[in-house]
Amino acid sequence: RDLDPGLTANNFEGFVNGQTLLFNQGTNRVDGPDDNVQVAAGAQLTAGPNGSIMLIAGRNALSAGNLTATGGNVGIVAATDTTIDVGQSGFVRLVSASATTRGGGRVAVATGGVLSADNGSVQIVAHAIGEDISVAGLENATVQVQGRNGGQGSVEIVASGSGSLAAVRGGTVDVSATDAASRAGTINMNARTVQVDSFDSGEGFIGSSL
Repeated sequence: RDLDPGLTANNFEGFVNGQTLLFNQGTNRVDGPDDNVQVAAGAQLTAGPNGSIMLIAGRNALSAGNLTATGGNVGIVAATDTTIDVGQSGFVRLVSASATTRGGGRVAVATGGVLSADNGSVQIVAHAIGEDISVAGLENATVQVQGRNGGQGSVEIVASGSGSLAAVRGGTVDVSATDAASRAGTINMNARTVQVDSFDSGEGFIGSSL
């Protein structure tokens, strides 16, 4: 939202011509009174082959829907400064995310639904500084980043700051290989506190699976 007019002119010519874009509190705004991005339960977002889906917010990036980017990247990012790279193909890749100002917590969480990026990557990232809280994780959600036909996937759940938490609560993360030519993927969880918990569904405790 609120992209520089130079990027949106001529049918987004400036956006797809291949460059690095910074989303922050300036022109390509991600912070402010409406600094939340949310995908509702039941929603379905699907990128083309090797494409990407990026939810970028200055404060809260939340998804309860189904996001699919086979061979590409699914990103849920809460940070004051987020840099993405748009290659000549128009595909989007997360380069970096950070917090440069204080002003409340940052939350990037999938609360239900499925994040799918076989042979690609899923990144759930929240950054804060000082005593501000940051949370990155899954709650009763599924991440599938399997290796297929010689491929491999990766999952990153990262939060920064003195009050940072990376958590998987009642969710499933699958980076398995589906055939002999493929390799099992990697899972990176990094924060001051890392949790992989069970949760009470009301019908007994359901465990998380990695």
